[in-house]
Formats: sequence, structure tokens, C-alpha cells
Amino acid sequence: MGKSVRHSIVLPKRLVSLHQGLWWAAIVLFATGIYLGSVTLFEWLLDWQLQNQAYQWLFLAHLLVGVAFTPLILWFIVHHFRLAISRPNRKAVRIGLWLAGVILAVTITGWLLLRVEPIMIPAGWGRRILYWLHVVMPVAMAVLYWLHRRVGIHMQLSHLRRRLWALGSLTAALSLVHITVFLPDELQWETPFLPARVAVPAGQTFADSDLMLNGYCERCHQETVHRWAHSAHRFSSLNNPVYRFSIENMRQKLQQRDGHTKASRFCAGCHDPVLLLTGRFDQPDIGRHSDAANEGVNCVACHAVREVPDRIGNGGYRVAKLSHYPFAFSENRALRWLSDQLILAKPDFHKRVMMPETLKKPEFCGACHKVHIPKSVNHYRWLRGQNHLDEFFLSGVSGRGVSSFYYPEEPHEGCLQCHMKAKPVTRQDLAAKSGPTANRLMLKDHLFPSGNTALDAMVGDTVYAKEREEALQQAVRVEIFALRRGGTVDGELIPADTMRLEDWNTARRWLVEVVTRTTGMGHVFTGGTTDSNQVWVQLEAELEDEAGRRFRGISGAIDAAGNVDGKAHWLKAELLARDGTPIRERNVEDIFVALYNRQIPPGAADIASFQMILPEAGHWRRVNLRARVYYRKFSQSLWHKSGGRGKLPVALLAQHEWTLGTEGAVSDSPVPEWQRWNDYGIGLLRIPQHQRLRQAREAFEKVAQYGRAEGHLNLARVALIEGRLRDAIVRINEAIALGTNTPWTAHWLAAQVYRQMGDYAKAHEHLKRIFEVKWRGGAFDFRSDWRLLNLAADTALVLAQSSSDASKRVFWLSQSERYLMDALRENPEYSDTHFNLFRLAALRGDHEAMTRHRALHKKYKVDDEARGHAVLKARQSDEILDFQANPVPIHPLILRPEEDSAP
Repeated sequence: MGKSVRHSIVLPKRLVSLHQGLWWAAIVLFATGIYLGSVTLFEWLLDWQLQNQAYQWLFLAHLLVGVAFTPLILWFIVHHFRLAISRPNRKAVRIGLWLAGVILAVTITGWLLLRVEPIMIPAGWGRRILYWLHVVMPVAMAVLYWLHRRVGIHMQLSHLRRRLWALGSLTAALSLVHITVFLPDELQWETPFLPARVAVPAGQTFADSDLMLNGYCERCHQETVHRWAHSAHRFSSLNNPVYRFSIENMRQKLQQRDGHTKASRFCAGCHDPVLLLTGRFDQPDIGRHSDAANEGVNCVACHAVREVPDRIGNGGYRVAKLSHYPFAFSENRALRWLSDQLILAKPDFHKRVMMPETLKKPEFCGACHKVHIPKSVNHYRWLRGQNHLDEFFLSGVSGRGVSSFYYPEEPHEGCLQCHMKAKPVTRQDLAAKSGPTANRLMLKDHLFPSGNTALDAMVGDTVYAKEREEALQQAVRVEIFALRRGGTVDGELIPADTMRLEDWNTARRWLVEVVTRTTGMGHVFTGGTTDSNQVWVQLEAELEDEAGRRFRGISGAIDAAGNVDGKAHWLKAELLARDGTPIRERNVEDIFVALYNRQIPPGAADIASFQMILPEAGHWRRVNLRARVYYRKFSQSLWHKSGGRGKLPVALLAQHEWTLGTEGAVSDSPVPEWQRWNDYGIGLLRIPQHQRLRQAREAFEKVAQYGRAEGHLNLARVALIEGRLRDAIVRINEAIALGTNTPWTAHWLAAQVYRQMGDYAKAHEHLKRIFEVKWRGGAFDFRSDWRLLNLAADTALVLAQSSSDASKRVFWLSQSERYLMDALRENPEYSDTHFNLFRLAALRGDHEAMTRHRALHKKYKVDDEARGHAVLKARQSDEILDFQANPVPIHPLILRPEEDSAP
């Protein structure tokens, strides 16, 4: 009787029912909390994504119960406190006060974690501390409650058992539901859109509502969506007039040729993902003005990609429907707000769904920026198209390519370092993070500013024209490096910075040598749609004689109609159709062969040679030369054919001015002199058919005279080409003695020299060292360079063939196979790998493998015979093409009196 009296005083009737309700609410909160915390813990331990939609629904339940629990528990504490504060059992009162404090702390941390405005706790240590307090303090709360009841009114053991049983049962049930119902089965992928290699889960179909979610993303990521809306990705589809012109022409040709347009899916996998995945692209009328045809590569097109299983490209990504939080697309505004709060409070699921690790890898970008033209498109054979992925992997920039001329201090991990640099945000975006400057939020840039300067004219988007041009200006530098007396490539060389007027006045013919060097590229310059990109070196000259007469000339001028001089020095590839006609309308289905390719790899250079014939005059008192590198996304002709009006913008990428007067030459170049000579030599070395090796050797000798190991290594390259093998070894040893900072280059060159000498064992030692040493602490790793792996495999095959010892023969064949399997994994489309695998199979008598790899070698090998026919037709039918096809085109720069000069 006494106990019931005391109980009625502390918990009057109006609180007893509430107390029981709070107990069950606490059980729900504890059960869902244990479930949620366990999933989070195991995700951290296993590094797996375990959260799913079930998790989000249960988190919503935890949140709603917690929100409802807050006013009730506060009301209970206040009224209970008023009745119990004066009780004689002071120990129970003190523990009760501690318990109330912990309950308040759990409640406050829970509310703070919700990120409800105006209190938005960003990700970081502060939020992590709040989270762990919210997780740990309920344990303290349970202990304090037990102590409070123990020193006060004891809880009946049967009541405690029932509640613990309820807690355990509910927790187990939640976990069982998660494991048995909501964990998805492993996806089975299929590729229903060939020749686009896009893969989707078997049986899964897509609707517009699954893919066109930019508005949903913009609710939290305004800066990201705004920047993307001005990007080339945004205008990749039929909202791009040049692409629309190209794809409509292609589909018309395919319909006439094949009776259907399925081969045009080849383009849609990367340009029109919404149209392709929803099935609209196979319809006769795509609907060029529909919303889907104007989406481009939108948010979902990238963020719904689950993985990229290989490095073959052609849209070879796997895409699946995204999982969303409850009520994400509800028409009820309050429910949508609740969904957004779920993301804010528990963003890990959103991050894992939207940002799988594959999005950070270069292979992800390579899924679309590595291309081959399949036989179903050209009715000819497999042909390589643009290939930024392999170009990056084989460059010095990646730290994986062994043959580069230059290497950075630290290699780049992938594409994002250049193409998604962090930028300060100007709009709300919850993905923004603190930058190096206090109170400055930064965000990975979704503008991707780079080569499409035509956007300004195509879609009237001039907002970010300057940013695009500034990004391009980091790609190259240009320099008027030297002049050759007599106007020929073998004339006497005078460096531009040492030229004097007395030298100039001794000859009427001069060859001006202009060096263009890539400086901020991780792939070839220009890359991309190199057949339609217009990049050229312009040289402008202004001369004044002693009588004050002025003469002016220009190579690479643009005429009044916007067309570029046909004999300009182009830095692009000229592609031909099978009949030798040039590819000028982005007609990819007709691409057959390249007439020439002057694209520049990362850390390499190109030489443009301009011949000036001076007018009959007295002595000259002033000479001014200006070299510029210009870039235009498309030709004026293509622009007008695609319905464009006016002139496309021309971007100035780099320029250099050189002036010669009575006080000598003025040429402001911040580049060290040894490097300028080295760049000049590299450009000469790269000229097709090795037509200027002697001049390259002379340039590298100058570099060596500056005490630079680079000069000796590049002299070894020249000696290797010329067959001066002893000379090459001497140069390699000189570079090592000088402490070259690229010792792997020395080993790579030495291996080739010893192979030519017939010492394959010593060659293999050098190759093995490249693979085994952790260069610069492992930052530079060449075990993925498939060219190097093939060199090692070929060396091992020769050693196997020359060995009379059966065990050694088996060893070397095994070594060769290991190298080739590694090369095949890195690049399954490299013809040399299949040729060497064919040789290996022949030595082992494996006829099935011989047949397979012979066919693959034939598939991927360049068709030189067909190339010769198309090139011959082109050169015979077009004077300009014939001129540009020369390995060393000499570009005429005609000087005229200033009053007669063209503007």
C-alpha cells in the first residue's frame, strides 16, 4: 500500500500512461538506433555500401518518433521534476537530474544532426562529435534510468524482461528485413544498344522520370547545376546544331545503306544517353525539339553509372536506376521537404549512390573519351578514333608511360585534376567544402572548361567564354626559336635571341623555325574531334628598311569570310574517306585514314617552318615577327552547313613576339635556354620519317653542353634511330653520371640498345629494373605501360627461342606470358600484344590460341596498304592536301609593301 502511495505522488495518473508510451517510444528509438548504428559501423569496417532504401525508411521512422518524443519527454521531465524535487530520497533525485540532462543532450544532438535551418552543422569534426555523442549517450541514459529505478521505486523484473524482449525482437526483425528483403541481388548486365556498349541491368527499362532529374539535383546543388548548364556536356545532344547536323546526316545515310539506323547508337551512348536508354533513339523521328533531346549528358547520365568494367570505351559503362530517399519526388511540398531533410541528416547513402568510386577514375571518363569506329558503322573494319584515356596512361603526366620527354614532380591520378578543378562557389551548394582561404567554399567545377569555344555562337552562351579561353591558354606555349639562312631546313642556324641586324642583312631568304610545346595537357593536343578542330600557327612579319619603307606578310591569315589560309601550319589531323576526299562534316561513318597527324603529345613539341623571301631593298633597320597559336572549334564551312550564322569565335592560345633592331634581338621568354633547345630538338625528332634527325642531334648536343642529362638521353634516342649503338650507350652512361631525374628512361633506352646488339639477357635486366624499382617512392609506376610490357615479352620470347636448356625455355615462355597477360589487361586492343601472344602460342603448339590471336592482331593492326591508296588519291586531287601531307611543309610567308598588304 505504501509503495502505491509513493508511486502516485511521483507519477500521478496523468503521467502513468505517458510514461508507458515513452517506454515504447524509447524501445523503437533504441531498436532503430541499434540497427542504424550497426549498418554504419559495418560500412566503415567493410568499406561496403550497406545502406539502402529500407535503411532510409527506418531512419525516417527513427526521426519521426524522435521528433514526436521530444515535446512529450520534456513535458514529462518538467512535471515529474516538480513532484519529485522535494522527495527525501536525494540519491534518486540526483540520478534523476543526471538522467534528465542526458535525455536533453541526446535530444539536442539529434536535432542538431537534422541540419534544420538556420542551424546547419557542416560535415567535419564538429558533426562527427555530435554523431558519436548521439550514439553513445543513450547507453548512459539506459544505465542512469536503471540506477534511478534501483534506488527509487524498483521496476518489476517481468516488466523489464518484456521490454528487453521487445527491444531485442524489434532489432532482430529490422536486421532480418534488411538482409532478406532489401539487399539487392547481384545485377546481371546486358548490352541491348550495340554498337554503343552501354550496359543496363537485365530486364530494367528507363523512363524520362528516371533520367531527367536536374531540377531535383538543383534543390541542393545550385552551383553545380548552374555551371553544368553552361558546359559542353549540357550541349552534347540535339541542342548542339553541329552534332544535330552530323547525326541526322548519318542516320539518313544509314537508312539508305542498311535499311535502319541502329548503327547510329554508336554516337548516342555518349551524346544522347536519355534518348538511347528510353528507346527513343531507335524511332524514325527522334523528336529534335523534345526535352529528352535537349538534356545532353545530364546529372544522371554520369551519376547513375555503377561501374566501368574495362578500358575499351565506346560508351562502355554500366548504368542502373538510382535509389532515392522516401518522398524524393512527392507532389506534396511538405513531404519533399522531409525527404530533403533526410538527405541533410543522413547524407552517406546519397553520397554512395551518387558518387561511386568509379566516377573518380580515369576509366570513367575514358568510357566516352576513348573511341573506336566499329565495322557496323563504317562497313570496313575496326578503326581507332579519339583516345584520351590511353594517351593519358602512356604520358609522363600519369607517371605510367615510360617514353615521355618530360615528367612532373608528382604524377596526376586522373582527369579530374585538370578538368574539374575546385572553384569558389557563388550559389548555394551543399557539396561545397572549405577552401584554403578562410570563409571560402570550393567545389569541383562542372563547367569542364576546355575545347568547345563554339558554344558562345551555337547556343548564345557567352557567360563563360573567357573561362573556356583561359583554360585553353594553359595548354601550349609558342616561341620563335631560330632562323636558318638560305630559307632551307639545312641552312645555317642562328638562334633568334642571338640574331643581329648584320646577320639579317646578309641574306634574302630566311627560314623561321617556330616551336609549339604542350605545357598543360595530359593527352594529345588538341585531341577530341581532331578532324573538325581548327588549330594553326600563324606567323606575321613586319619589316622596315633604312628608307622607311615598310613591308608586311602573314602566314595563317583568316580571310573576310572567316576561312583560314589553306597552307597554314595546322596542329590537327586531316582525315580522309575511302576515296581520298577529306572528312569535313563530322561524317564519322566515312572516316578511313589520316592524311597527316600533327597533334602534339603531353610534354612534346612541334616545329613550324616558314620561308621568307625578302624584297629587293637596301639594308633593313627593323624586323618584327609575331607567332600565334589560334584555335577554332569548327571550320566556318561546317558551321554554316549546320545552320550557323556569322563567324565562330577564334581563341588565341599562345603568342610570342620577336623584334630585331639596331640594338640586337628582343625576345622575352621565361623558359630556361637549355629547355628551349630541348623543345626544339624534340620537335625535330618527332618529324615523320625522321627527316630532320641531324638537326635534332645538333639541338640536343647544345642541351648536353649545358650539363643537362636530358640532352644526353635524347642524343641516345637519336643514336638508337641512326643505329649508332655504341654512341647511344655512351650517352646513356653520361646521363646516369649526371644524375638524371628520369633513370627509367635510361633503362628503357639501354634495353633497346642491347636488344639491337643481340644481348637480350642484358636488355631484360634493364627492363626488369624498370618494373621492380619503386621510382620516387612508387609514385611513378611503369608496370602498366603495355608498350614496355610487349618489349619485355618479345625479349623473353627471343631468349626462350635461343635457349637449349628446356627448363630455361619454359621459364622464359612463362615470363613472356606474364608480361603479355598484364599488357592484355591494360589494353586488350593493342595489336602487338596479340601478335606476341600468337608467337607464344606457336612456340607452345596451341593452335586454338594461334587462330584467336592472329584474328585479333589482324583486327587491330593498321591497314597500311589501304591507307596508301586513299592518301595517293588525296594528294593527286588536291594541291593543298598534297602540300600539307609533306613531312616537312615549308609555309610561304610573302612580304608586300604595307599599303598593298591584306588586312
